[in-house]
Amino acid sequence: MAGLFEDVEDAIYRDKRVLKEEYQPDEILEREDDIEEYKHALSDTLFGRSPDNVFLFGKAGVGKTAVTNYVLSELQAEAGRRETADTIDISKVNCNNERVYSTVRRLVNNLLPEHAERFPKKGPSTADAFEELYPVSRRESCASQ
Repeated sequence: MAGLFEDVEDAIYRDKRVLKEEYQPDEILEREDDIEEYKHALSDTLFGRSPDNVFLFGKAGVGKTAVTNYVLSELQAEAGRRETADTIDISKVNCNNERVYSTVRRLVNNLLPEHAERFPKKGPSTADAFEELYPVSRRESCASQ
């Protein structure tokens, strides 16, 4: 007797891995302008200064994550070669279907030292979470200089 899945073939996709969120292409195509904007916004970190904020939005699957991962890995590599550069610590938080409070809470907890008390899931307001995020992110930035 043949197995249930014996006749199944993968005929639709050449490489289904490219559809996964964690997929990083070997080459970024048609995003030179976006990469240049990122470069301009983040280059201050190479001289020990705070970078500009970057707010990213757009339709799913257009390359936001791929471009961001590429730019941040290049920035991290360059910062490692320069004495004037800040240490680049990357904290990734997927905000899909998340509320502002839970996203900011996760950022705060990612930036806190391991021995520090975690920011609570419930209780404080979103404004409280933001008030905690700014000094913690600044402290992390200052500690890495």
